[in-house]
Amino acid sequence: MIMPTKHTHLSASFMGLGAFILKLLEEPLTIDECWLRLNKEYINKGVIKKKHSFDNFILTVDLLFMINSVDLNERGELYNVSKKA
Repeated sequence: MIMPTKHTHLSASFMGLGAFILKLLEEPLTIDECWLRLNKEYINKGVIKKKHSFDNFILTVDLLFMINSVDLNERGELYNVSKKA
């Protein structure tokens, strides 16, 4: 589910998951580091109720690329475009 509906929580949608990913990207992270931090900071603590698969995570990162919110640096790390100095 890309967009939330009246029966879907925001955190269960790709757009909602994308917001959590952007919040994690205070510094550039590899895809693996970002996935591990997402699970540690949000999913395991119950902030995000839905257990997202790695496939959903990758689709969300793809969505963030398409809307120019994230990009890769020269080391192949994911970074939040709005935080680049």
